[in-house]
Amino acid sequence: MRSNNTTRVIVPISPWLGPALSSNTTASSFATIAPTLTKPTTDDSSGVAILPADNAVVRMSLFGAGSDDTTFDIKVVGWSRVAVDGAGVDPPANPDKTVEWIPSAMAFLTATLSTATGVASGVVGGTTQRFADTIAEASGGYASEAINIVSPADNLPGYVEISTSGFQMIGVYFDMTGATSGNVLYANT
Repeated sequence: MRSNNTTRVIVPISPWLGPALSSNTTASSFATIAPTLTKPTTDDSSGVAILPADNAVVRMSLFGAGSDDTTFDIKVVGWSRVAVDGAGVDPPANPDKTVEWIPSAMAFLTATLSTATGVASGVVGGTTQRFADTIAEASGGYASEAINIVSPADNLPGYVEISTSGFQMIGVYFDMTGATSGNVLYANT
């Protein structure tokens, strides 16, 4: 009798975790990005989305409100937690330990909205929300080698994959340069 010893490899698919901002931001300039003693947090009104860096890569799909071909810029920043004398202990449990959060530049990109929209009553916010199909380095911008940009420019949503590079958090900072508002759908892969 013949046996079939087929082995199946199951590759987990990372689901999108959802929009990073509870409502799209209309920020018309980048929020201040500077070292801080407090843990960075998401702030919709300031256009700041702080994403977890739980896995090796964060995948982002950008979307927003506005006409086809309108744009917004994003700065992507890696946040490192630096502690003195006892990196595993944070205040207030041990108030004599100093913790500082240090930002590092990862990318400065422009997202261009397309005709591809979300679905009515869907996660992205319905047919008034357009996905970015073109993602590129911003004018005068930068992108590290830790970033993979998929930019079809054909009305299919594009995305960006960013290696977390050992950072504890990834910050996405928005500046509406033409689009009405913006947001980011993200997944840890």
